[in-house]
Amino acid sequence: MAERTLSPHAQIDAKTQIPSLNRLDSDLVVIAVLIAHFGLGILVSVAPSFARPIYITIFAVGLTRVLLYPNKTYVTAFLFYVAGSEVFWRATHSIIFWESGKYLVLLTLIIEIFRYRSIKMPIFVFGYLMMLMPAAFLTLSSGDFFDVRELLAANLSGPIVLAMSIWFFSEVTINSKNLKLFLICLIAPAISMGVYALYGLLTNENLTWTTESNWQASGGFGPNQVSASFSLAITAIFILIVLLFENKKMKLLWIFLVIWITGQTLLTFSRGGIFSATVVIFVIAAHLLRRHLLVILILLFILLLAYQYLFPILDNYTDNQLRERFQDPADSRRGIIMNAELQLFKRNPFGVGVGLSKSKITNIVGFETAAHNEYSRLLAEHGVLGLIAMLLIGSKWIEAIFRAQGFQERALIMGFSLWSLINMYINATRIVAIPFIFGVAFAQFKLIKPEKHSIESNP
Repeated sequence: MAERTLSPHAQIDAKTQIPSLNRLDSDLVVIAVLIAHFGLGILVSVAPSFARPIYITIFAVGLTRVLLYPNKTYVTAFLFYVAGSEVFWRATHSIIFWESGKYLVLLTLIIEIFRYRSIKMPIFVFGYLMMLMPAAFLTLSSGDFFDVRELLAANLSGPIVLAMSIWFFSEVTINSKNLKLFLICLIAPAISMGVYALYGLLTNENLTWTTESNWQASGGFGPNQVSASFSLAITAIFILIVLLFENKKMKLLWIFLVIWITGQTLLTFSRGGIFSATVVIFVIAAHLLRRHLLVILILLFILLLAYQYLFPILDNYTDNQLRERFQDPADSRRGIIMNAELQLFKRNPFGVGVGLSKSKITNIVGFETAAHNEYSRLLAEHGVLGLIAMLLIGSKWIEAIFRAQGFQERALIMGFSLWSLINMYINATRIVAIPFIFGVAFAQFKLIKPEKHSIESNP
């Protein structure tokens, strides 16, 4: 693949790193960040009233820094942190608007794209966005402005984040130093969420287990979203261990964290998180077997050993309901909902309008529900144009895989994109991480051992 040419602004930014970002090369600083987020989880669990002020402070300071001190490394780290922490702030009732995470990511991406005017919108991204517009006009003509605004925000914000993320990351090169920083920005808030969920488990006197997804074990929040955020952290930790040249002591820490977070994911009883993390890990491992065979085999052995002992302990803790849950082949009505959406597509080949499928699906299936599958939702609400939109993105995704420079870059592209694609099937674009991480797969990755890092670290 031809080397990408950066704008003059991007080249300058690549050579002027923020000092505090460089310090994240230090293991002690990384450990301090993780401990701080462990403490954040405890604080918010014990004193919930602190959650919103902390949330507002973090993101006000972060966005101010984005506006006043342009630096692509910092901005990208901020984007990853927003994506990684959204579920935690939702679970702790800290957010002001439900889609605050998506709005914040969109605002940051727009600021950064227009700051570097040489970042041109790819034609396929423009085409994708245009394919989504006609269904929006159907919705605009369907009812009250405030109801319509809510429908459009809930159902279009995810696809727009996906488009803007692809636009931004298609002009970004990420090296190993900065990839480590960005992955930590995903992992740290998952630790806070894990502590918050664990505290809820340990202090709940009326804890009950069934074979359904468990809100009590998910911090009192949606198990699907919590499980998805944990699975992203598991994926990020796996990449850190096998690709980013961590020393033995840090690898032991990451292995401990991945085992703990895996346990928390299992206890949500939402199977999608474990499924997506497992598939992504095996796909990444398959790409890296030649160069990292020993590391991967040791890691998989440790994980299998942990599963051998961890799963029975958790199954016993859950009154043997955990095994029942994961042996149950039922898909929690997702198949029924998807079939109803496909019926709508057959009856309305040009779509029913953005957000308008919910009431129609309810009439078909006989119970109130919302879309869980982004692919069938696009067909039901956008019709043939939704199919074209998916084909546009899908063709460029396949092209990005084949253009990857080397097995490591291909492993990262496959890992990030598959995590998003699987979660779009399970959770649509309910959380901002799902469309955002798909955009990350369009970046160019240059992984170099630490001693060979060049001065130019990341545009």
